[in-house]
Amino acid sequence: MWLKWTNNPFGFQEFLYKECGGSGNCQFLSLAEALQPKYTLSAAELRTLAANGVLALSEDEVRPELEEIRRQVRNKEFDGLWDPSRIVDREALAAQIEMPNKTRNGYHFEGNQFTLCLLSNLLKVNIIVFNLTHKTVFLTSKEHPFTVFLLFYDQSHFKHFQALAQKVSDSHYQSVFFADTIPEEVSTFLARASTVLSPTLSVRLLVSKNFTGSAGGSSGSGSQPTRCTTAATMRAEDQEQDQKRQEQERQKDEGKEGKEKQLDGRGRMKGFYNEQEKERGETRMQAPQPEKGVLGGISTSTLLLSFCFLVEKCSSICV
Repeated sequence: MWLKWTNNPFGFQEFLYKECGGSGNCQFLSLAEALQPKYTLSAAELRTLAANGVLALSEDEVRPELEEIRRQVRNKEFDGLWDPSRIVDREALAAQIEMPNKTRNGYHFEGNQFTLCLLSNLLKVNIIVFNLTHKTVFLTSKEHPFTVFLLFYDQSHFKHFQALAQKVSDSHYQSVFFADTIPEEVSTFLARASTVLSPTLSVRLLVSKNFTGSAGGSSGSGSQPTRCTTAATMRAEDQEQDQKRQEQERQKDEGKEGKEKQLDGRGRMKGFYNEQEKERGETRMQAPQPEKGVLGGISTSTLLLSFCFLVEKCSSICV
């Protein structure tokens, strides 16, 4: 059932959303719903199409996506039941995307911006995703003749897609738009997003800059979907946080290394301590050593004479 999208942060009027299902398949289910009636595809068919899109890429084009997924694993942002460390080529990645068609467990691979870019390129449709949590807008492309909208919730333990459409009448809605039929409020919103939107409405436009060039890459051979992912999957704030974290770790490592160089096991300054010990050692080596038969710089004969003198004095006193 299509429901009115009320209290949305983007201010759109007469927009509807539809809950299309979940279980790890929400992206594909929502996209399948939004694509009707232009395409009549099931979620499983969209998965297979995305997997075939991966196989059409080169290994160099797949590598950035694998690196991005491994970054998500390191930052504990990864969602999925598969192990990215075991994926070494495009065939293995394609198999993971299509695996839920066999296991009936969509959580194995839930879909991400990479799969959206692939499907956008293969179906020749622009996909605009309104992120309700972060108040961002993600565009896979602006060059294709058709456009569809999706709604996305991106909370730490809840990520979910829904289909979006515009209400045309009480009994009719539209979810696939030509360029000249996109609602004016949406077109205006996107047109001014890069300059006015961010400071005034606290809503940011996140566009894959690699898709703003020629549309010649939409043939399905697919260099652009991979570049789309590497540009768009990491939000600007994520990149900034990563840079800050890396800089902090670098400074911490440098400080630790410097401290280890300066201090010895007893907590004293290592370099200074060694120089002092060296100087004292050299001083001891250069100091004159007492000759054999000499005690503290006094000769043995002098000691004997002194002893005899004391004996004689004592004898005189006793007598």
